[in-house]
Amino acid sequence: MRLTREQALNEHRKMWNWIADETEKRGYKVSKRDYLYRKRGFHEILFNDCFCCEYALSAMKKGADTTCSMCPIDWGIDETGKHITCLSSVYDKWNNATNPINAAQLARQIAELPERTDNILGKEK
Repeated sequence: MRLTREQALNEHRKMWNWIADETEKRGYKVSKRDYLYRKRGFHEILFNDCFCCEYALSAMKKGADTTCSMCPIDWGIDETGKHITCLSSVYDKWNNATNPINAAQLARQIAELPERTDNILGKEK
């Protein structure tokens, strides 16, 4: 699936807000796959079941260190001033959460994370 940066960000926010809402409503943690297949009827496969990962994979600059370097979400900065990835951020906390109230709060935080602006490509088509 080819996504623009704006589409990836919008879909990311929709998905994580839905995950938070549904987790609160159902009383158990729902997954990204629940959103993709139950809510959207998605039959395409997204890299890591993630709109931002899918965008980053297709937008990765030649010579970039990793696909993650093109992620449009700002997951935070480590103590050395480098951008961290989702795997060492609030996403990891959500992924390991077992309490639905905590999982819903973390999902909402993920939905509201700011856009990363240091890796924006030139005009997209």
